[in-house]
Amino acid sequence: MNLALLEEARAALAGGPIPLAVLHERLQAAGSAWSASQHCLLFLALEGFTVEQTGDQTMISSGEQSQEERLLAEISKVVESFAGKPTPPQEIRKRLPPDLVTTDEQVKALARKSANLEVFGPGLIRKK
Repeated sequence: MNLALLEEARAALAGGPIPLAVLHERLQAAGSAWSASQHCLLFLALEGFTVEQTGDQTMISSGEQSQEERLLAEISKVVESFAGKPTPPQEIRKRLPPDLVTTDEQVKALARKSANLEVFGPGLIRKK
């Protein structure tokens, strides 16, 4: 497997998990001479990929977090750093890594979606 084929696999998985058989066909069309079992073993060994058995299919997914998942993880860390004290979104945004640019409304929306955070009162965020 060369770097171009690995990038082909990442591109295929950008939309979400796909069956190994489909990914194998796509990689063969791109020039891979490997068997489906060899591809499966590669994805098991590589960091950033997940291999799961669902029913009779082996599903491959990219283990990379989406930007939204990364932002939610960072928001959760910041909320925890306030030791349970309800926190306004502005204060959370101040403590986020500089590469994560967001708004107060997006912080509140992600907190509402989260299983670990809640928005209450006048828009304050705390752990559940």
